[in-house]
This record gives sequence, structure tokens and C-alpha cells, in this order.
Amino acid sequence: MMVGPLTLTSGDSPRLNDEDLNRQVLQQMRAAGDDLRTPRPIDFSHAMPDAASAASFAVEFLTRGFRVAVEETGSTPNLPWDVVVTIVMVPTLHTINETERDLGEAAANHGGRPDGWGCAQIP
Repeated sequence: MMVGPLTLTSGDSPRLNDEDLNRQVLQQMRAAGDDLRTPRPIDFSHAMPDAASAASFAVEFLTRGFRVAVEETGSTPNLPWDVVVTIVMVPTLHTINETERDLGEAAANHGGRPDGWGCAQIP
């Protein structure tokens, strides 16, 4: 049984760094009864400046076998395109941090930046 989604975005707390935010979210998930040993799809969002950048970033991860969604949402000023890379993994602090770092570097190479992650809670 899946319980509502939990999403973290970089704008949630300007005083905490990404690792602190990730730790906080994982602690909240655990406190809510989530079995953090269970693998699940985790959506890593990225904001991109234009359709071409979004497409080239998306293709990079599609060719690696990941599920990718691209949409022009306009939710981030000057970075109106959202690209979500979905990876099935166990949500540990290490795997989240490493994946965010790797995807963030790739996003930067395409003119974009990370914009948070989210997943369903699993009791």
C-alpha cells in the first residue's frame, strides 16, 4: 500500500544544505512509518532553460535506461522546462545524495539545475 507522496524542493528551507534537507526528509519518512529498506521509484526533478536543453538532458538518461518525463511548466523563473528522471532505488541518505550530485552535474552541463526529489511512502 502506498501512502501519499513526499516531495523535497530546494526552496523548502534556505538555511539547510541539500544533505541536511535530504536527511530531514528521510527522518520524516521513517517517523511516518515508511520502510526505508524497500526500493521504490524516486523522481529527481531538474529545471532547464529551454526545450533543447531539456531534450538533450532527457536523452542522456533515456539512453541509460531510466524513465524520463519532460514538461514545460514555467514553475521556475528563467528555467521553465522540468525534466524528471525516475530511478528505482532504496532511499538512503547516501544513494539520494550521490544520485542528486550526479544528476545535478549532468543538468548543469545542459544549463539546468536540480529542483528536488520525491517518492511515495511505503509502510
